[in-house]
Amino acid sequence: MSKPSAETSKLSVKRTQNRNRILDAAEALFYEKGFSSTPLRKIIKKSGLSTTVFYSFFPTKVDVLIGLILPLGEEINRRLNAAFKDSTSDGDPIEKALHIALQVCAKDRRLTKIFVTETAALNLQSQGPLRKVTDRLKQIVIGQLDLGVAKGYFRSVDPTIFAYSFIATFDMHLYRWAVLGELSKQEMIGSARALAEVFRCGLPQSDRGKTKDKRKKG
Repeated sequence: MSKPSAETSKLSVKRTQNRNRILDAAEALFYEKGFSSTPLRKIIKKSGLSTTVFYSFFPTKVDVLIGLILPLGEEINRRLNAAFKDSTSDGDPIEKALHIALQVCAKDRRLTKIFVTETAALNLQSQGPLRKVTDRLKQIVIGQLDLGVAKGYFRSVDPTIFAYSFIATFDMHLYRWAVLGELSKQEMIGSARALAEVFRCGLPQSDRGKTKDKRKKG
């Protein structure tokens, strides 16, 4: 297979730069004015790109929003997969998962604010425009739940109910930090243990998981 030419590589870099310029412009405007109050033309103007270039990346304003916030969930998933690759991982898996997810969100308060405010507002309808994001987050949570069950961390529960409960609680916690300002970044990340207690009550460990804990205490 022939290697891409220098010209092709330059074009690829340019496309990535242009896409990022659009996303950066949208993030600043969505954070300041909100999604609904930001006309598409303002995103295009702030990005400094032409309308044609914009539409080559994003057919609609909703697609821009999805392009902004979906990577948050994907990064959380990558970090969780890496953390739980070893079945002998120490500590409470729920607390560990929450701590990782909160750490990822803590890296960008602006983007987190957009995520928790706009996904809630735009998903009031069963087929809301950000349904793709919600469904992907649900898949991530269910995937991590299945992994925990397979490795004996806890028993199986209804995955859909658990996923939506987890996402709702997680979103409200982020909302208290990113929007209301009730929590500092350190408090937000540090509360993973308290949040884990909520889920631990409804997601008991399997006998295998209890045995592991007894061995550690012994």
